Amino acid sequence: MDLPIQLKFFKKLDLYQELRSQNEKALGRDRAWPMEKMILKWTVWNHHHLSTPLRPDVAFTHPEIVDRTDQDNFPLLLEAMRNLVEREYATYASNLALDRGIKFTRAGLLMGEVIDDVEGSGEGTWSAWRYIFFIILVWAVAIAGALLVIVNFFDALGPIAHALFPVHPDRWHRGF
Repeated sequence: MDLPIQLKFFKKLDLYQELRSQNEKALGRDRAWPMEKMILKWTVWNHHHLSTPLRPDVAFTHPEIVDRTDQDNFPLLLEAMRNLVEREYATYASNLALDRGIKFTRAGLLMGEVIDDVEGSGEGTWSAWRYIFFIILVWAVAIAGALLVIVNFFDALGPIAHALFPVHPDRWHRGF
């Protein structure tokens, strides 16, 4: 049965919040996170065979992922790939061995879509605002629903209060 609300979009909203949080944590301190984002972003447009793992030696040949002029990037690439497994965006292709590569999980592919939406093409600014707008909208709907429940609760208490504390009809004009 298909739901009228797209659950994938809500998962992407959750991943967007995680992306923002991780960007704030890694600001200027974590060198692996930018490379992790590049790998995840690369999966959106370039990783067509999902059953084929991404090996470190193959990833090192893609200029979209790694700047090969800096030889320090290969250990950083290995660290980024391990981090993707730890964050559950990927799994090892075989028995905890990174040399065989990593396979991306559904969460990793969705995070790649979110990163591409926000930091990808020229429309990235609108995409970032779209996520922010829908987060605000979801919170507004949740707060409105909570207020509606509270109002209905007190509305239902009215007849109970009148049954417990009867008021003479002469005093109704005084408010209770």
